[in-house]
Parts: sequence; structure tokens; C-alpha cells
Amino acid sequence: TIVSNFTVEHDTTIAGVKAFKVARVTSVKAAGSGTPQGTPVSMESSSTSNGAFFVSTKGVFLGGSSNDDVNLTLKILAQGAEISMKQNAQTKIEPIQ
Repeated sequence: TIVSNFTVEHDTTIAGVKAFKVARVTSVKAAGSGTPQGTPVSMESSSTSNGAFFVSTKGVFLGGSSNDDVNLTLKILAQGAEISMKQNAQTKIEPIQ
């Protein structure tokens, strides 16, 4: 399940150009199970992403950024083992000059 919310927060100036800041908050949840190579496993994942991008009053993209946090749990059911993973990614997007 993916849910994204976008909000126009305020106007600003980027490199001398009037622009709008559009904020984004996204949450993702996923789960599944299977038997790779005959071993029953299950997986659960959740992530949140916060970001923003800037658009000029003429509709020109001026850049943006995003911060993504992912949590994943993999269970090897036959062994009673659980593996937890976390990942954080930061992205900066710049327009082509």
C-alpha cells in the first residue's frame, strides 16, 4: 500500500526566481511470503519518505530533495530466524542547466 500526500506550503525564491514549495509525505507498507528453494519465509516492509520540490510560477522545475527511511524484516520460518534491515537514502535533485 502506498499513500502520498502533497501540499503547496508557501512561495519562495530560488536563484532569483519566484517559486512554490510543494512538500510530499509518503508511506509504504508491503508484506509477502514464499518458499524459495523449499524454505518457507515471510517478509514485512514499511517506509516513510519526506521530500519537497520547487516549481517556478511559470511551471519550471527548480529542484528538490527527499529523505527515505526503509525498515524490512525477513523471517526464515523453519529456523525461527529473523533478519531486520534498515536503510536511509537522501536524494537531492537539481535541474539541468
